[in-house]
Amino acid sequence: MLEHYLNIFAKLRTDKNRNRWSAQICFRAPHKPFLLLSVIDHIAQGTLRKNFIAPGFGLAETFAGY
Repeated sequence: MLEHYLNIFAKLRTDKNRNRWSAQICFRAPHKPFLLLSVIDHIAQGTLRKNFIAPGFGLAETFAGY
């Protein structure tokens, strides 16, 4: 099961514009994977229980931590 999710995460589409992103992050926007990790953290903590994710301070704080 873990292999399945690793494969899905590896195939996430991200912005690859070399004019916007530096070599430090491999010329890719890291936002989508970090947002997904933040959501997974909140699901694991039990703070997200519905099939709807509302933006809020807690999610933004977790995202900023990544």
